[in-house]
Amino acid sequence: MESISDLFTGRMRGAACDLFSVSGLRGSSYRGIPYLPPDKAAQVLDRAVMFRDLVKVPSPEDYFLSLAYHAVYQKGLRSGLPTAGPGLQPDAEPRHDYAGDLGRLAAAAGIDVPIRMEELDEYLAGRGWRPPPAMRSELGKRNEWVRARFPAGRP
Repeated sequence: MESISDLFTGRMRGAACDLFSVSGLRGSSYRGIPYLPPDKAAQVLDRAVMFRDLVKVPSPEDYFLSLAYHAVYQKGLRSGLPTAGPGLQPDAEPRHDYAGDLGRLAAAAGIDVPIRMEELDEYLAGRGWRPPPAMRSELGKRNEWVRARFPAGRP
């Protein structure tokens, strides 16, 4: 973090950029926890591909998986994604078109999964991308869908 800290500023100038470490180091975590499970963050970095011979970006598959993770576990109902959760209402006007982006990324990566919260969760779980219980507990503090899907004590 020290070696690149001079590249970033706390003030908004130019393009916004969030910086997260694999392990969730202080100052580079997502609300006190790693942004992704550390093994998945390392996977995204290890499998990154060059974009326009300029910068590395996640592979098409990892791009889909990481955005699905973000939409389901970090944004939850604010993602606007449909849910079958009783009494849960997704945001009718989300700030980002997660459903559209996830649909396009899934097609590009050859992934066939309905773009709905529960189906994405099951798909992510099957790929080893469901956050571990301790992370779900932290995420659930700000995500009503996570709290409803994983009541205390449910794996």
